[in-house]
Amino acid sequence: MKIKSLLFVIAMSVFLPTAVWAGADAGQRALQERMQASQKKLEQAEQAKGAQREQMMKEHMKSMDENMKLMRDMSPPKSGMSAKDRDEWMTEHQKLMQMMMDQMKREHDLTMQIMPK
Repeated sequence: MKIKSLLFVIAMSVFLPTAVWAGADAGQRALQERMQASQKKLEQAEQAKGAQREQMMKEHMKSMDENMKLMRDMSPPKSGMSAKDRDEWMTEHQKLMQMMMDQMKREHDLTMQIMPK
């Protein structure tokens, strides 16, 4: 889990500069809904105990892997877009990346609580 979290942080540092290419679209809205569903799984995992917590964490990690793939595959909007639309797209993309980073940090913190000392 530590390695996945570290890889995610590295990946986001690479993808962050590409977020400046374009405005908000249907793909971003769909990813936002998936991120909210992942958030709910994480909240459930935080409330759970023992094996149930570990299972929910696995589900959350799988969901986050899928979300990261969707974000990686997300293409910027078409050229010819207005500066305002590009700024809106970039703002939405940055919000999604922040949501993803926040969840990964919470997941990491929860994982550290589970691990034996």
